[in-house]
Amino acid sequence: MPVCDLPLKMLHGWSFSAECVSLGSVGPSWESNAMPETRSSNEPGAVQRQSLKLSLTVTHAFYAPQPADLRVVPQDPQAFSEAELTVRADGPRIEIYGRADAELPDLFALLVKTSSSDLFDLTPGISQGLVSVQPIWARGNSQAQPQIWRFNPKASDQMPRDDESKNVLAVLNVVPKKDTEGAQNLVVSFDSVAVHWSYAFLGADLERPLRIVPLHTPEADGPLSEGPSSGGPSPEGSAPETISFEDLGLQHLECGQTARVFCSKEPLKAQAVSPNRFSLESSDGTDSKVIVSVLPTAGPTQIRRFATLRGGARAFEALMFVSLF
Repeated sequence: MPVCDLPLKMLHGWSFSAECVSLGSVGPSWESNAMPETRSSNEPGAVQRQSLKLSLTVTHAFYAPQPADLRVVPQDPQAFSEAELTVRADGPRIEIYGRADAELPDLFALLVKTSSSDLFDLTPGISQGLVSVQPIWARGNSQAQPQIWRFNPKASDQMPRDDESKNVLAVLNVVPKKDTEGAQNLVVSFDSVAVHWSYAFLGADLERPLRIVPLHTPEADGPLSEGPSSGGPSPEGSAPETISFEDLGLQHLECGQTARVFCSKEPLKAQAVSPNRFSLESSDGTDSKVIVSVLPTAGPTQIRRFATLRGGARAFEALMFVSLF
């Protein structure tokens, strides 16, 4: 089967029966890191320990540094049962166990599910109307150092979204490596969109000297590298330059009100809980006075996909209204 045909053939008919999969139906319950056990067919009554064949963890920059609020489940649990494999699905991580002589399927699909429809707009490569498919090729034993795959599907590898796939963020078509010793450890990282933060200040005396001051610029806004232990991006390298805002002056809003608007010059990664904090100050050149000690942070509900920024550019923008009355 040509590799380029894998996504379409695997997803033909959209069999999303995994929605009803529970831990009890895909494998025994477990605690800690205990290995599952199965009865040996050669020695009745004997117990044979299973070993880890493959693990896959998904991370998402939106949830960093916390584990991603996502679930990974097999599209076809029956295929693993027929291969005498045990599947452990636990949130953003899935593990596949089997006896020493058990083999992984040549190709299997994993569904990445979300309970938040906001992620469809906040994840590059994802749309509300289409489900994206990402082929994942394992490269053998990688238990010590996981293989990192950044989610970056081709536009051609998409399928129409329907009621059965309404909670599916993406489909991962995994091609494990055969004839390899040890476990195959994969991490698939999802990015989040970059968003310009805009503050619209309403109230009196809007023409006085105002400025937005960073309270904290964490290193987490610097270059990112994925780490399986954190469930998301981890800081790497030095801290970036201080985030600055451009004063756009008085703007007439669609609601008919006039506001003093500031927009960040640099976009920031969309995050469920942003570590960035800013305050609003008034300064006459010699003395500064804090007007708002901590400004609100951008959340998914404030983000607009195609906002028109300065110069007519189109970009993601989080617009937050602050009253100065």
